[in-house]
Amino acid sequence: MRTEVVPTFCALASEPLPPEFIGPLGAILGADDTELHLFALDDHDVVRVASTADAARLRSVTGLAYVIHCTVRDSILTRFWLPRTELRSDNDHAAALQRLLGAVAATANAAHPYFTLSAFPERLVPAASAIAHEVAWVGDTYEVHDQLSMAGMPTTPSHALGQAWADGDDVFVMDTLKASDAARIIALATVEYDAAYIEFLASHPFYSKFARVVRLQATGDVVSSCVIHGDFSLGLVSTDPTFLRRGLAHEAVHATLSAVRTFLKESPMHATLRLRPFSAIKVGNTPSAKMMAKFGFAPRPNANVVWMGVHL
Repeated sequence: MRTEVVPTFCALASEPLPPEFIGPLGAILGADDTELHLFALDDHDVVRVASTADAARLRSVTGLAYVIHCTVRDSILTRFWLPRTELRSDNDHAAALQRLLGAVAATANAAHPYFTLSAFPERLVPAASAIAHEVAWVGDTYEVHDQLSMAGMPTTPSHALGQAWADGDDVFVMDTLKASDAARIIALATVEYDAAYIEFLASHPFYSKFARVVRLQATGDVVSSCVIHGDFSLGLVSTDPTFLRRGLAHEAVHATLSAVRTFLKESPMHATLRLRPFSAIKVGNTPSAKMMAKFGFAPRPNANVVWMGVHL
């Protein structure tokens, strides 16, 4: 499927789509290393959307879903959207979700295939649990933080790539993420990732545009970092404990967001899709929430999400 149909697919929604639904789609526009399956719930029927002509025939869209298969990493990502305004009861939620989950499951060549429902609305977890053949696991709850306005960005420019600055006896330099940084990034991270994923972000033609690390110039070691994940969320924001309270994470996030802002200005197709970064912050992680607030991010009310593994 050509990804040019993605903006038309997103326009089927009866209300603005959340960034966690748009993000993965925006990240694959024009990509040739993915397989994409798009589904729309047209009243009570699930329709596969493979072209703008398919989208034009739809009349009453009450839900959307998609499956992205990244062939390079052999990974699967699936996301769902159900409008709050039209689904008035738990039965409505369950019926719509059951149809969409069935369509998603049909993309796999297996009985009771396994899927990770990522950034899945917490309000839909009971329905998904009742529908699934088996729930393998349910992770922690995260708040979705949206950047309400770019006006929330710092007024001073971020450090450019290659720019060095001194702080006491130490000199730091802004740089891109390298595949060889994987072990160091994993050591600093507070969430578990494998080296292959870090290497993927560092070498991918899209995601590598935005990842920024702060290095200690004397050694070249990464001491702070920020990346854009595969769903266009900010993450891997961490700092070497030796260099805390130097504002290094702030500098890494600022540089990443500045790179995103420049990219969106130069890519009308992504801007039309209303692609924008977001941050999923674990409930109770006050320090991260406070830091993101400095860039204009705020938690979206009643929009908590979870990651859960299910056999459909």
